[in-house]
Amino acid sequence: MEVKGFAFVCIYAPSGDQNKTYRDSFLRETIPAYVAQYKAPAIILGDFNAVDEIDDRKSSKTTPPKIRLALLEPLRDLVKALSLTDVWRGIRKNEPCFTYICATSQARLDRIYCQHHVKFSDIHLHELPLGDHRPIVGYINSTTSPCVVRNKSRNLRKLNTSILEEEEYIKLVHVFIEEMSQHPSRIGNVDHWWENNFKPASGVYQLIIVKRESVTRELNGNYSNIN
Repeated sequence: MEVKGFAFVCIYAPSGDQNKTYRDSFLRETIPAYVAQYKAPAIILGDFNAVDEIDDRKSSKTTPPKIRLALLEPLRDLVKALSLTDVWRGIRKNEPCFTYICATSQARLDRIYCQHHVKFSDIHLHELPLGDHRPIVGYINSTTSPCVVRNKSRNLRKLNTSILEEEEYIKLVHVFIEEMSQHPSRIGNVDHWWENNFKPASGVYQLIIVKRESVTRELNGNYSNIN
C-alpha cells in the first residue's frame, strides 16, 4: 500500500525446509514483481524466513558450510535486484538482532528493508511477553519522499495482483481459514497444528497464485477465472 509517498510492502515468506523452492521463488521473483507496480520508493518489511549473512542464524544443528552459504543467496538476490538497504544494519551495524527464538535456534528472520531514497532515524526490537517472534520498530526520518523512476528489467515480470481480489480466490482462502481453525490439533497441540497443518496447507494457495500468473502470461494477459 502507498502511504504519504512511500510504498509499504508487508510480506510473509513461506517457511520450513519443505517450502524452500516456493520461498526462493517468492524472494527472487514475486516480491520484485510486486514492488515494480509502485512508483513510490519501497519499504519492504515482514517475516522473510531467510537470512543473508551466516551470523544472522545460530542453530544447534550442524550444517555444512557450503549448504549454509547457498541458503543465503535468495535473500541476497532480492536485496541486489531492488537495490535495498538493510535498515537494521544501516543503523545498528553488527549489533545482534535475533527476532525468532526457539529451543534449537535463533535467527534474524524479521526485517525492514528500504530503497536508498528512504531514510530511517532509528530502529529497535520490541519485547513481547508471548510468542516466538520479536517485532522490529523503525522510525522514518521524513513524511515526504522523492519521486523514484524505476528501471524496468527485461527479466522482471509484473505480478497480476488482481488475482488476490477474485471472488473464487477469496472463497478458497475463507474455506482454508475455517478448516484450519477447526482442525483438532489446533486445540490439543497448537505448535504441532502450526508446523504440520497450517503452514504446509497455506502453500497450496501460494501455488494457486503462481499457476494463474503462468496461465495469464501464456494467454498474453487475457485472464478470466482460471481454476
